Amino acid sequence: MIRRNAILAVFALLLTTAVGFEKEDNSTGTAITRQHPDIEGLPKPGNQDIELYRAELLDLAFATASTIHIKPHIKNRSRAQESVVGACLELDQPALALSYIPYIENWRRGLSYARLSLYLAEHDFEQVEPFLERAADDLDSAKDWRRERLSIHIAQAWLRLGNEAISARYARGVGRAEIGKVSEVRATMADEESFGEQLERMKAIVAIDNLNMDVNRNILGAYAALYERFYEDEERRGQVEDAIRETWTKVPVIINIEVLMRLSRTALDNGDSETAQRLLNECMKYLDYPWGKPEDKIRFAAELAGKRHEAGLREEAKKQADEFLEYYEEKRPGIVDIFRCRALRPLAEAYVAMGDMETAARVYTMAVEEGFANPNLRPRGEDLTATLCSMALHSFEPDDALWRRIHQVHSELKTQ
Repeated sequence: MIRRNAILAVFALLLTTAVGFEKEDNSTGTAITRQHPDIEGLPKPGNQDIELYRAELLDLAFATASTIHIKPHIKNRSRAQESVVGACLELDQPALALSYIPYIENWRRGLSYARLSLYLAEHDFEQVEPFLERAADDLDSAKDWRRERLSIHIAQAWLRLGNEAISARYARGVGRAEIGKVSEVRATMADEESFGEQLERMKAIVAIDNLNMDVNRNILGAYAALYERFYEDEERRGQVEDAIRETWTKVPVIINIEVLMRLSRTALDNGDSETAQRLLNECMKYLDYPWGKPEDKIRFAAELAGKRHEAGLREEAKKQADEFLEYYEEKRPGIVDIFRCRALRPLAEAYVAMGDMETAARVYTMAVEEGFANPNLRPRGEDLTATLCSMALHSFEPDDALWRRIHQVHSELKTQ
C-alpha cells in the first residue's frame, strides 16, 4: 500500500502541475485517470488486463520522461515519452498509450498517433481514422526526415486498413530508405497467392539500391516480417531466409545480428527450439566481433543469453549472463556513465527470463543507481524512464526497497 500511495502522490503532483493530468484515487483500477481535451470525442480502445504494478511502472515512466525540461531538451523529452507509448502498445494497453500522447509536444505526438493507429488496425479496431487524422495534423510541424518518418507511419496504417490509394498518397515523395517500411506492413498481410510477388518486389528494391544501407536494413525488416507470416510453411520460410542472407552482406554486422535475433524470436514464438538454437548458435560467433564499446557487447550478449535460455540452452545461458555481469563490473570504470544502463538493463532482463529474480533485482538496482549518478537531469530522466519501461515489459515487480529508491530518484528529478 505504501508503494501505491507513493505512485499516486508522485504522479498526481507532477502531472497536475506540469502537464495537466487529473488524479483519481481508484483502488480497483489504474492509479490515475486522465482527461486531456485533445482526446475528448475520440473512440476509446480497450486495454488488455495486466498486473497493476506494470501499469504503475508505465505511469511513473511517463511521469519521469515528463520531468525532462522542454527547453532545451524537447527532442529528448519527446523521444522518451514516445518510448513509453511504444511500451504501452507492446503490452496491449492502447487506451493507456492514448492518454499519454497529447502531452508530447513535438512531431512525435503525431508519430505516436500513427503508431497507435497501426496497432489498432492490426487488432481490427473499427474506428482508426480519427487517430490517423490526429497523426496527419502534426505533419506541418515535422521537417525533413521527421516528416518522411511520420508520413511513412501514416502510410503503413492506411495500408493495414486496406486503403492502398491513401497509403500511396502519404508515401509519395518519401525517400526510398523509408519506403521499405511499407513493404514490412505489406508482408504481414501477404497470403499464399501474393507471397511470390511480395518476395520478388523486395528483391527488386534491393537490386535498385543495393548500396543504400537504410534501404537494405528496411527490406531486411520486411523479409523478417514475411518470415514470420509464413513460418509454418517450411519451403517459403527457407526462401525468405535465403533472400535475407543474400541481402545482409550489404549491411554492417550489427544489422545482421538484429535480423538473426528477430528470426530466433520468431522461431521461439512458434515453439521451434531447434531452429531457434541454430540461429542463436550462429549469433554466438559475433561475441568475438571487435566491438568498439563494451556496453554494446554486453547488451548483445545479455539479449542472446536470455533467448538461449528460452530455447532450452539453460546452463550455457546462465553461465553467459554471469560472465558478462562480471565483464561489466570489470569494464565499468571505462564506460561513460550515461551508457552504463544500456548494458545493465539487458542483463537484468536476461536474469528475469531465467527466473533468477534475486540477481535481476540486484542488476535493476544497479541500473537505477548508475542512471542517477550522472549530475545532469536529461540523462537521469532518460535512464529512469527506460529502466521503468524495461521492468514493465519484462514483468519485473520491484520490492518495497527498490520502489522507495525509485521514488527517491524520481523526486529528485521533478524538483530540478
